[in-house]
Amino acid sequence: MPSNRYTKGRLAASLEEIFRADRESVVTAIVVCNTSSSNRTFEIQHVPADESASDDHCLFHDSIIRANVTTIIDTPVFLSPGDAIFAGASAAAAVAFSIYVLDYASYLNARGA
Repeated sequence: MPSNRYTKGRLAASLEEIFRADRESVVTAIVVCNTSSSNRTFEIQHVPADESASDDHCLFHDSIIRANVTTIIDTPVFLSPGDAIFAGASAAAAVAFSIYVLDYASYLNARGA
């Protein structure tokens, strides 16, 4: 089963919720694309259910993405129900963002577990 894609489009200049898990899920890939002609930074957080976004939950903090570059993050991120992915960039509308998510059972099947 292919991953479901959740595209934010362009990130805001502040953190915002991108995806919230309604069941055990796995983020299989994150694509961050700087479409501007200037270097930018981005932040991604994995925020547990019933908690707020904070630096305590950073996966990437002020990570530089060069002008006109795409970065693919393919390390699995395991989400419990209610966990959320938040993201933001240093400049509004300069960085495009997509995540690919599988429910946990489909992830295990895809890995042959």
